[in-house]
Amino acid sequence: MFRYDLMGNQEGIALMADGHAWRMLNRAVHDVAEPSPLMEGACEEVFLALAYEARKAGEGRREAVVLPDVTLQAVEFAWPYILVWLRAFRASLPFIHHRKYHQALAYALESAVEEALEEEFGDMQAESLSTWLSGGDGVSALLFRLDALAEEFLTVRGAQKKAWLCEFLGLPL
Repeated sequence: MFRYDLMGNQEGIALMADGHAWRMLNRAVHDVAEPSPLMEGACEEVFLALAYEARKAGEGRREAVVLPDVTLQAVEFAWPYILVWLRAFRASLPFIHHRKYHQALAYALESAVEEALEEEFGDMQAESLSTWLSGGDGVSALLFRLDALAEEFLTVRGAQKKAWLCEFLGLPL
């Protein structure tokens, strides 16, 4: 469903999918944002930025990646953005009435992100990462500080990016 490519300088991930997958993600993010008790006020707006990018990609208004069998739309995300959005999405599911496609999207995104993190930084202890992604504690605080976290991450250089991410995710180096 989702493919990925790594951005340069260990800054993040370019997620790629067809228009249908992006439209489904847009719908799912909207389904989750409003009823979730983890999204309040400005936090909901920050989370809905993911829906905005998904909608634009679903409309074919993001970078086109032409493959022999399909044309995909690619959207670039810095690591803190996609990790926090994915955590907010996964952590909200138990609080709302959701369908199987919500779970399928969450796991498809998580799979692509885990694979990309492993390719980018080596072993990031997938089990610990999965636990972090499914945790609901602090989601509102993370969303509220997301722009500052991403700005801080993007100022870090070289091997320190992995150390920053491990500290952020509570993973050992």
